[in-house]
Order: sequence, then structure tokens, then C-alpha cells
Amino acid sequence: VGRRLKDYNPDSMIIALEPSTLSILKMGMEEGSHMIEGIGDDFIPGIVDEDIIDDIVLIDDFDAINMSKRIAREFGLGIGISSGANFLASVLSNDDDRIIATVFPDDNKKYITTKLSEPIDENPELISNKIKLLDFEVI
Repeated sequence: VGRRLKDYNPDSMIIALEPSTLSILKMGMEEGSHMIEGIGDDFIPGIVDEDIIDDIVLIDDFDAINMSKRIAREFGLGIGISSGANFLASVLSNDDDRIIATVFPDDNKKYITTKLSEPIDENPELISNKIKLLDFEVI
């Protein structure tokens, strides 16, 4: 996807994300544990072309989970934890009021026995609670 975006618009920024508790690309760590399933599991898949990545955003596990819960409550979208992380990475990387596209690669069905099924954490220190959700568009 990143390569196609760069082909279409060379000024496109490709932002990767990693769990802040396990950052292979950004911090050179090799081991750790996190709750954002499916990403950062101490390997970089062969499909990832690191040359097109413009930046890497570190996302806190609890913020990713909380963002997923808020999107579910406020928009009725049952998204998974990595989708919440993707949304946060897109918001945190938007420092120039660019048009942002992100992917919600999973839903919340497989997380029924995880922290995703617990109530929203209202902690004002969480980045996910400092974001005002206005609307969304499916493309």
C-alpha cells in the first residue's frame, strides 16, 4: 500500500507504528511484551520495505485499547486493538493538517477476553482521551 501511495503521490508520508513497549525499528530493542496483537512481535515481515517508511510512531498499549473502545462507543465500529493503534498513529503523525488515511485491519470479535472488553479508561493522561472524534469516512 505504501509503495502504491508513493507511486501516486511521491510526497505521501508512510508512517509505521510499533508498540512503545517493544520498539524494534525505532529503538533497536529485541524483546518485550505488549498487548497490540499482530504487530511488533520482535520481527519485521519480509513484505515491509523499510526504505519507504518516513517515520515510526510509538503507541502505548493502553492508549490503543482505549482508542478502540472509544471508536466503538462513539461510532459503533467494532475495531480491534491494532486498528485503535493505527488511528492513534495517524492522529499523532498529522502535524501539518494533511489528509490522512489509515487502515482498520481487524475487528473486535477475537478480543472478547482481553482488556478491550473492559470499560473505557477515563484517565485524562491517556492520549486517546485527548482526541475529539468528529466523523469518519469509509473509502
